[in-house]
Amino acid sequence: MNTVNDCEVEKHIQSLTQQMKQLNNDISLLLPLIESLDGEQAENLSNKLSDESELLLKSLLSLTS
Repeated sequence: MNTVNDCEVEKHIQSLTQQMKQLNNDISLLLPLIESLDGEQAENLSNKLSDESELLLKSLLSLTS
């Protein structure tokens, strides 16, 4: 029998996995657009994503370790 906490955790996990799928799709669409920009524009946009990307990777690693 599932407790309330188990159900809540499962809901969060389902939501998170859906968001991860969407993020993966968004990145797949964004990469070609960034690659089509000139060097400086592409670098500026990539830099904006770098900090958040690093934090996301750390969070994902903590979930799977």
